[in-house]
Amino acid sequence: MATLWNKQRKVAFFIFLTFSSLFVSLQLFSVLSSMLGAVMLGFLINKRWLELTVVLAGYIGIVSYVNLVAINVFFPLVFLAMTYLINSLFKNIDKGALFFLVTVVLSLFFLLVVGVMEIKSGYVSQILSATKAEMTQMTEVFKQVMTPKEISEYLAYAQSLLERYHIFFALLQIVFFTFLNLALLPYLFDTLPVTLSESFYKMKIPYYGIWGINFGLILYLFKTGTIAIYGINAVLFFLSIYFIQGLSLFTAFFRKYGIPFYISLLFFTMFLINQAMWLLLSIAGIVDSQFNIKKYLKEA
Repeated sequence: MATLWNKQRKVAFFIFLTFSSLFVSLQLFSVLSSMLGAVMLGFLINKRWLELTVVLAGYIGIVSYVNLVAINVFFPLVFLAMTYLINSLFKNIDKGALFFLVTVVLSLFFLLVVGVMEIKSGYVSQILSATKAEMTQMTEVFKQVMTPKEISEYLAYAQSLLERYHIFFALLQIVFFTFLNLALLPYLFDTLPVTLSESFYKMKIPYYGIWGINFGLILYLFKTGTIAIYGINAVLFFLSIYFIQGLSLFTAFFRKYGIPFYISLLFFTMFLINQAMWLLLSIAGIVDSQFNIKKYLKEA
C-alpha cells in the first residue's frame, strides 16, 4: 500500500473521500462510489491486484453493512467489467467509441435487469409511486407562494413528466456516470493505454449513434401509446450522448481561445439547466461527430 501513497496520492485521496463521505450522507456516498469504477479499472489495467482487491472488498463490505440496495450500487462493478471487456476486444477503439459502446451496453443491461424486476415484483411501479408521493409532499413548501390550483397543476405536470420520461431520467444517470468515470481515469492514473488516456476535449463519439435517434423518432411519429413513449425516450437518450460530444467541442473551443475557467463554468451551467441550450449543444455534438469541427479549431 506504500506504493499507492507514494505514486498515486490522487487515487488514494479519492478513495478516502468516497469512503469517508458515508459519514456525511448516504446519498453523497452513493454518488461518489459510482465513480469507483474508474479507480478499479485503473488498478486492473495496471495489474495492481492488491489495491484492486482492497478497494473492491471495502466497497462490497460497506454496501453490505449499510444495506444499500439501490440499482446504482452495482454500477461500478458492471462498468468495470464492461469497459475492460470492450477495451480488450477492440484494441484500436478510440475513447469516444468506447464511451458510446459502454453507455449503450450498460443501458441495455440496466433495462433488462429492471424489466425482469418489474415483472417479478413491480419494482418500477413501486419506485414511481414512491417518487410521486415525495413530489406531493414537496409541494407543501409552495403553499405560501402558490394557490391550491397552481400547486395542483404544477404537481400534475411534474408527475406526467415523470410518468412519460422516467426511462430517460434513469438512463441519463448511466450516461453521466459513464462519462465521469472515463473522464476521471486519466487524471487518477499516469500509466494507461492511449485509448483511455485520451483527453476529454479530443473525444469523438461515432456518428452511427444518429440511427438510434432516427429509430426513436420513427416510433414516436408513427406509433401511439407506450411504443411512442419508448421512442421519445430513445431520442432523448441518444441526444444526451451527443450532448457530451457538444461539451467536448465547446471545451476545445474554450481552450483554443484561452477563455477563463469561470466563464466556461458559467456556460456549462447554462447548457445543463436550459432545455433549449441542452438541445442545441446535443445538435452541435452530432455535427462535430460527423464533420470533426475540433479539427478545424486546431488548424485555426
